[in-house]
Amino acid sequence: MFLPRILGGAIVAALLIAPAARADVLDTHDGVYVSASGGTALWNRYEQGHYGLIRADGKSVDIRTSKRPFDVSLGTDAGGRLLAVYSRDNHTLYALDLKSGHERSLHLEGEHPSLSNGVLAFGRGSTVYVGRLGHVPRAIAHIAGKKSEITGVSNSPRGVAFSAYDDRYYGTGMFFKPAGAGALRVLARGGFGEENRKTHASPVLHGDTLYWAFSNQSEFKTSNGWVIRYDLAAHRARAAAAAGFLDGVAVDGSRLITSSFSQDLSAGPQGVDQVATLDSPAWTAPPSDSGIHDQK
Repeated sequence: MFLPRILGGAIVAALLIAPAARADVLDTHDGVYVSASGGTALWNRYEQGHYGLIRADGKSVDIRTSKRPFDVSLGTDAGGRLLAVYSRDNHTLYALDLKSGHERSLHLEGEHPSLSNGVLAFGRGSTVYVGRLGHVPRAIAHIAGKKSEITGVSNSPRGVAFSAYDDRYYGTGMFFKPAGAGALRVLARGGFGEENRKTHASPVLHGDTLYWAFSNQSEFKTSNGWVIRYDLAAHRARAAAAAGFLDGVAVDGSRLITSSFSQDLSAGPQGVDQVATLDSPAWTAPPSDSGIHDQK
């Protein structure tokens, strides 16, 4: 679900004392979704009423545009080829061979696909599916609630992380389903309300570590964004402040890339539209309203 952007004092106070990380701006547009792997990075750019995919060198990816942002994710097939997977207009899933430029339909309906060694995970409504490319996928997790919807997916041999709007709690959550028969873990919850829109989004699995974006996107909040770093084995979370209302995170080795947006609020413009690196992040305790659940 491409959630509309509407924004506690706890976040404001934390930002005042948290050391600022350096950032190199890669694009002065909100990338919405951003992904990186092996030195390649992709994100969205909105131009002339449509979204296209942009490389880190500023060149456009030569594919048909979309009316909605591409939920792009970089991963590898069983042979190790780097592919970009995405849905177009949140409908049919596609895979793009970045070397040859060949795009093909995966003949699956869904969104937020994530590919790892030829195994594809994606969301459809409020259910997460997993399966090898070319095979029938199976459901591995479901979030109950009439309006619940999967908003982000990251797949790895360790399991599948996903974000969702959870209608039962009227807010977003971050979840992890271990590979095999492991039980679904609820890592964090963020509530929506009159003055809050605590949004967990953009999960990225990197080994035993899960990264994601957290931001209170209420129209009543000043600019805020955090990259959450969660150790799945130790059940321990840390956070680093990032510029703007954060909506996307990408991880490529030790490199962090973020995407953020701005809002015109009653108090004036807040946030910044950009894709930027997050260099030398200052990791500290997560903000108190981030709703981290599964932590020791």
